[in-house]
Amino acid sequence: MLNPNFADQIKVDLTVMKMGNYLVECQYGSLDIVILFSYIATDPEKLIKDQDLIRRETDKYIVEAIKKSDLVIIAWGSD
Repeated sequence: MLNPNFADQIKVDLTVMKMGNYLVECQYGSLDIVILFSYIATDPEKLIKDQDLIRRETDKYIVEAIKKSDLVIIAWGSD
C-alpha cells in the first residue's frame, strides 16, 4: 500500500483485490480504503521526492473513516 494506484469502486488493483478477498473470507461487512498520502504517483521514486505528502484535507477523511469503523487495519508497503 506504499504506492497508491488508480483503483476505484469498480476497477481494482491486485492489492485491493487481495484485501477484499481476505475480508470476505473473514466475513467482514465492508471495506474503506483511505490513503495516507494525498499525492498519487505510479512511480515510488516520485512519492519520495514530494516534500509535502500529508495534507490537512487528507487527515479529515482519515478521521471520518476511523470514526465510522469497528476495526481499523493499517497497511504499508515493503519500501
